[in-house]
Amino acid sequence: MHDYTMATINAVRQADLDALRMLHAEGHGMNACNKFAESLVHMAGRSGNCAVMEFLIDCTGPEGLTICDDYGRTPLHDACWATEPCFDLVSFILDHDSSMLMVVDRRGYTPLSYVKRDQWGAWHAFIDAVKDKYWPTLQG
Repeated sequence: MHDYTMATINAVRQADLDALRMLHAEGHGMNACNKFAESLVHMAGRSGNCAVMEFLIDCTGPEGLTICDDYGRTPLHDACWATEPCFDLVSFILDHDSSMLMVVDRRGYTPLSYVKRDQWGAWHAFIDAVKDKYWPTLQG
């Protein structure tokens, strides 16, 4: 929790990669989280900034994508909850582990449960476009 500072929070929120690089070089952990176990990676998921997410995962390793907050939500839950969908970021997460879409939080919700109703059409089109890549049909 000691690395979850206003400097790191602001750098993620403002998508300031230079500041994040400097903080990382100074020894700040990029896997920092608050008292609710919400990590910087969760915050990047919610903000929809793929470049920030990629930087954080380069620093934390792919396990940063599987960390859960106190409600059991992953960064993919937050990406689905974002104000505007960022499908490049969602693809980045799914490229690491497509089963992340099936993770259920403590309330019993998968990431797609957090998609806003007015975004369902865009999400349907996205899932339809990538379904063969992430969930190929078994032949036989």
